[in-house]
Amino acid sequence: MHVGQPLSLTCDDASLPVDETNLVMKAVQAYRRHQPDCVLGRFHLTKKIPHGAGLGGGSSDAAATLRGLSARTHRVITAVAVALGDEARLAVSVSRVSFAEIDEAALARYVAGGEPFGKAGAYAIQGAASAWVRRIDGSYSGIMGLPLYETAQLLRSFGVRC
Repeated sequence: MHVGQPLSLTCDDASLPVDETNLVMKAVQAYRRHQPDCVLGRFHLTKKIPHGAGLGGGSSDAAATLRGLSARTHRVITAVAVALGDEARLAVSVSRVSFAEIDEAALARYVAGGEPFGKAGAYAIQGAASAWVRRIDGSYSGIMGLPLYETAQLLRSFGVRC
């Protein structure tokens, strides 16, 4: 099995267009044409973030994104696809993350520490920002970027023991 770089993006759209989950399936199918082995791909999306920063923004974008998450709930959607032979299958994990209120001093320390950069939503659920998470409804591993239960189910459906 080939392991490649994950594709992550942040979006403030309230709905998940079918095209975004199809993107995972199409990418896996296209990559599979060049690889004889099993291919696994994933797409990670953080929704309802007012500024949609995190991955490519600077300090001010990260701070604005985190202010938008403060005392609110947002959705994290991760699609995963597996292709083997002529068949490809897709699963989608949808989780809700509720943040407590983030005070400005804590936010400034967090951003200055560099953790929000390169992260969808400007935070890592497994990092220091977890201190602000009041509640999670859904998949912790899906919020991290690869829903392990759904991934294992897909692999098992192809006869892979895991």
